[in-house]
Amino acid sequence: MQDPIRLQENDLRLIQALQISPRAGWSELGRALGAAPTTAARRWERLESSGAAWVSCQPLHGRDSAIAVLEVVCRAGDILQAARTLAEDAAAMTIDVTAGGRDLLITVTCPDQLALGRYLLERVAQIPEVESVRSHVVTRVYLDASRWRLRSLTSREESRISSALPPPPVRPPLRPWTLWSASSWRSSPWTADAPSSAWPRTSTSPRAPCDAACAA
Repeated sequence: MQDPIRLQENDLRLIQALQISPRAGWSELGRALGAAPTTAARRWERLESSGAAWVSCQPLHGRDSAIAVLEVVCRAGDILQAARTLAEDAAAMTIDVTAGGRDLLITVTCPDQLALGRYLLERVAQIPEVESVRSHVVTRVYLDASRWRLRSLTSREESRISSALPPPPVRPPLRPWTLWSASSWRSSPWTADAPSSAWPRTSTSPRAPCDAACAA
């Protein structure tokens, strides 16, 4: 069994700085933390290689996105294999190995309810190591992990790192899908010969955010 990872106070300070600004450069982080950039980079490399901390991204889908928490029961002895299989899916945001009435607790996000249903029926339920699945659809999110912070930095250090963040990207407004009938298609100016750039289309998804997390 792997020995538990012991995090020092400077490790926690660096992790919290990356929670605030995951894309910050080592020069910016070192300046905010009072450390040399090379020292901050080496410290993070040690944390990441040991599995104590990591940076991950999650997709943003839009207003119709569907989130669910899955309770998965696996065959005896196949829990880790099922977890490794599901970890390859972009829809699986988090996977926890648990004890009690379920073996895995999974947070899933999909573009919409239809995609969520397909993922449950056509993907999760078809994995050989999975015996049963109980799903709980999330109807409202009050707080997510991206807003969680360690409490190792002072208020001044937090402000210094936050002030170096780039301005948030301007997101285009979401447009509803254009519904076409046979008659409207014939009477519309859009034809099969028109270039694809001229066709009605929805807005694209913004860049996915990054989160820094630790195993503490």
